[in-house]
Amino acid sequence: MNRSIGTPTFGPIASEHGGVLMIKLSRPILTGAALVAALAGGTAWAAGSTSAGPRATPQDTTPTASNYVPMTPCRVVDTRGSFNGPIGPIQAGTTMTFDFGYRSAEEQGGEDSCYVPDNATAVQATITATEAEGPGSLTAFPWNTPEHATTVLSYDDSGNATSGTVLGLNSLNATIHALTSTVQVVIDIHGYYLPAPPPPLTAQVSTSGALVRSSGGVTSSGYQSSVHPGYYQVFVDHPVDNCTFQVTPGVTTTGYTVAAYVPDSNHQSVIVQLRDTISTNTQGYFSLTGVCP
Repeated sequence: MNRSIGTPTFGPIASEHGGVLMIKLSRPILTGAALVAALAGGTAWAAGSTSAGPRATPQDTTPTASNYVPMTPCRVVDTRGSFNGPIGPIQAGTTMTFDFGYRSAEEQGGEDSCYVPDNATAVQATITATEAEGPGSLTAFPWNTPEHATTVLSYDDSGNATSGTVLGLNSLNATIHALTSTVQVVIDIHGYYLPAPPPPLTAQVSTSGALVRSSGGVTSSGYQSSVHPGYYQVFVDHPVDNCTFQVTPGVTTTGYTVAAYVPDSNHQSVIVQLRDTISTNTQGYFSLTGVCP
């Protein structure tokens, strides 16, 4: 049977035309908090299936504490394509690993401009099984990690089977395992997940430079009197080059000015400088807040 898979269309219809099963997704794409809430139960939804035809079952690849970023749908994998030779199909009982990074899609039968950022942890994807040689199923899991036992998509040789799911990534790679029967696989992506930004770092520092209280990875602080009078240094357990800082002087330094910057000598620390009303470096207690991307 000759089957055709186009760019995914989102709507309520599933119909057959001339022996070709044309599948349109029966649910809208969820984004933001609604998507994360829906995925919390590890649910993948399927479209265009009938009681006798292909069906999908849940896969729990829900990313943890991530931010979802929608994107224009694009094709990142089509094993029917060719790049220095045929790509697929995925043979029965074997796996194939796909790269979702920059300029990798073309080598996988996809669109050259289809990729996600280097720090993406997962993608929201539509997986289609086509040209199957018989009944079978697919599992999908981050590359070089233990395989998920849950099936993401079941298929047979009666038509195309399509499922929407979250694919977890490891170094931008995901692995697909074809169980039982050989099959061609198409993957379209329409969003990705980024790691959640770290919590704000905070530090309350005494006049002597002692760390009174802290959060967000702040480990210690000190007064640099022997090197630079009026300079304090706050140490953090991660690089803070791209963080934005705000310093609030204590009540004993009312009217003083402050400055904060990351020194070239230690990118996991912040220098805080206090000056009095006549711009002389001085001591005083303060609170530091940093927001990092």
